[in-house]
Amino acid sequence: GARGGEPAEVRATIDPASATRAKKEQPKGVLQWVPEGGAVALAEVRLYERLFTVPNVNAEDDWLARLNPKSLEVVRGAMAEKAVGQCKPGDALQFERIGFFVCDPDSGNAGKVFNRTITLKESKEKAK
Repeated sequence: GARGGEPAEVRATIDPASATRAKKEQPKGVLQWVPEGGAVALAEVRLYERLFTVPNVNAEDDWLARLNPKSLEVVRGAMAEKAVGQCKPGDALQFERIGFFVCDPDSGNAGKVFNRTITLKESKEKAK
């Protein structure tokens, strides 16, 4: 644990090839500190992306071929600040630097379930 407010341990992996890759190929990563004893485990976090791989699926002959196979990523074992554990289904909040989420009715005794409704990247694109 932390001593005097200082981190006692950081667990991470490094990709040594990332320094030579193009910027858009860089791995994504966010460090978020949660105080020891001040976290709650979430049952899962559902990260939704665009359903289709093209902007106008109506212009396509075979819309099924344009389904995005990466439209949903389910993350299990995520941790959040204790206050997140008090959310009720339908409550909306922002996970810092990640996006906006809503507490899902699937939440229960096994933990809270959150669905991402918009990424911060999407919100920046829409502001343009």
